[in-house]
Amino acid sequence: MSDDDVRNSIATVAEEGTPSLGVTPSSATGREKSPLVLLKAAVVIALVLFIAGALEYSQSNFIVGLLMRRANENFDKGGYESAAEQYREALELEPDLEGVHYRVAYANEMLGRYIEAVDSYALHLQNNPWDTEALMRLGSIYLKFDMYDDAMLLFEEAAERLPDALDVGYALSVVYERVGRSEKAAEGYVRLTGSDAVRDPEVLINSARALMKLGRYDDALDGFTRANELLPRDDRRAFHGMNAAKTMLGWPTDDSMVMTPGQSIGNIRIGERSADVLNTLGEPADFVIEGDHELWLYRASEEDVSTYVFFQDGHVIEMATKSKLYRTADGLGLKNFLEPRHAGRFDRWIDDEEPAACRYILKGGGLALYSADEPIAVIYSGDVPLSTENGRKWRVME
Repeated sequence: MSDDDVRNSIATVAEEGTPSLGVTPSSATGREKSPLVLLKAAVVIALVLFIAGALEYSQSNFIVGLLMRRANENFDKGGYESAAEQYREALELEPDLEGVHYRVAYANEMLGRYIEAVDSYALHLQNNPWDTEALMRLGSIYLKFDMYDDAMLLFEEAAERLPDALDVGYALSVVYERVGRSEKAAEGYVRLTGSDAVRDPEVLINSARALMKLGRYDDALDGFTRANELLPRDDRRAFHGMNAAKTMLGWPTDDSMVMTPGQSIGNIRIGERSADVLNTLGEPADFVIEGDHELWLYRASEEDVSTYVFFQDGHVIEMATKSKLYRTADGLGLKNFLEPRHAGRFDRWIDDEEPAACRYILKGGGLALYSADEPIAVIYSGDVPLSTENGRKWRVME
């Protein structure tokens, strides 16, 4: 029944009265109409009004449902302009629609209408104060407009609710950095760069860059290193970040000149086959074979032996270099390992009978440094280098 039909029905009842119930109205004599007749008319009018209201409510629900269906379709396809308008129309008809203020806010945020987005997020949070995602999105808008104190309040509240959420921790670290709370910011960034759960290289890179600004170069190096493992090979951002951090730490950036205790010298690793070493370093200048052991010597010049590789059963078990270009990944090298400031990094040593001939083992093992006519660094596996297993006793450094 249309609105006009409803209006016509009400007019007809008003003009014609109600159908007869066996009692003849006394209108001709001027007497009052029967109370029963008046009651019946009132009931009919009320019934017509109820039907009209029901039809109007049904029609409104139909329109709201149609608007919501279209709005959701546009929202899911990224048509935020249309979606926002349709959501607003639906809210005008039914202001208490659940979750629609959030969708209006999100659509406006995606359209760059940040003031409207803030208003809608605020309306959503009035009825949904525990929606942490809405808190975070509102805080991010505040952060975008340098409203750091407002953003910090929202992020801290989110962090209290979700203390293990890494995205919340990252956002809070960013705002702490912006307001000058460097220690709190660094604490959050270090947690991110050290977490195996963080698999987004962008988060790792951004956290590492922030740590660089805060002077936490070793922690930044961890973040860049993990990001480099996750990025495609042709994306060198994290690799360059690693080198920047190493430079600030005074560590080597050329991997071919790095010694890793217990693992490698340059591109040669413990456990590799002789064929692999041959492909990497080429033919040795000289070699010695004794039983199942084999020693290959490489020279920097005709007079100078710079590297040797020691094999057992065809696999590398020890190697050494006396080139002063080589350093450990954290900067300890042949130029400086005897300096007093590095004494605490060694835990065992041997004195030979010859003057100035000492041998030191790095704490944790895997690297021994020999001081004779000139220093030699030995990378080995096992407890001590094979080259010193001849009865001499290693002593704990005093």
